[in-house]
Amino acid sequence: MKNDYYEKLGPYIKMQREKTTMTQLDVAEMLSVDRTTYTHWEKGDRSISVMQLYKLSKILNFSIDAFHDYYNMTKKV
Repeated sequence: MKNDYYEKLGPYIKMQREKTTMTQLDVAEMLSVDRTTYTHWEKGDRSISVMQLYKLSKILNFSIDAFHDYYNMTKKV
């Protein structure tokens, strides 16, 4: 079963990556994970650890707080 948090986090991560010139493979290699694992994160159908999310935010230059603000504004009541 999908989780609302990850369903919104995935597209957010994808949007941040697409602002760069990096591919999914580029980012996956920087995180030392398989590309398919990274793809699942972008689709929002697999959870990501806090540590990996932190590393990803540094690689893609986005604020985790900004995502949390976005999530809280759009979450289902």
